[in-house]
Amino acid sequence: MKVARKGLLIVGVPLLFQAVFVAVMLCLFMQLNADLVREIRARDAILCANNLMTAMMEASFSAAAFSFTGEQGFSTYFDREMQKINVLILKNKSLCVDNPKQLRKLDNIAKYSKEMELIYRRFLQDRHLVNDVLDGRKFDREEATSLKLGSEILEFIDQSQTLADENLKRRALARSRISAALLGGLLLDVFLTASICLFLSRSIVSRLSI
Repeated sequence: MKVARKGLLIVGVPLLFQAVFVAVMLCLFMQLNADLVREIRARDAILCANNLMTAMMEASFSAAAFSFTGEQGFSTYFDREMQKINVLILKNKSLCVDNPKQLRKLDNIAKYSKEMELIYRRFLQDRHLVNDVLDGRKFDREEATSLKLGSEILEFIDQSQTLADENLKRRALARSRISAALLGGLLLDVFLTASICLFLSRSIVSRLSI
């Protein structure tokens, strides 16, 4: 074999191996990063949903408190909580923009929250409605809407928790793949180095024996 070809072989094979190795590691790290981002988004969505549930309870309390006391501060607090609810829903939609199933769930949450807002505003406008509730008069539509809203929020939280757990498992798998790739790359690098050294030593010995 000519010296030029030998030099090309000695230089080209390690470079080719390094290029493939870097490409594989880059893909694995990109996958690991994508799984991490999805897990963070899912956990942020859970936090937003819990805050949403809290805000709905606060809004309900403030509407009832205003109906009992007529204190204007409760009405102002209700408006602030409803604004918070709208912001939280929009934030969750931005976190779940790549998940149609969760977006549909958030659309349902937005719909039922609007219905609940209308119900609460009836209490703000007519304080006597609270007396009807206390007297045992049924508000079937209001109760059904409240239950649907709570159910949708809890289902959304369960979906987000499942996604977070799945991404956590994928990250663990990606880390194990990275470890395996590093070990495999190290062993292959040692093998290539030993092979090139053996090839060079034989070439030198053959030239000296001529």
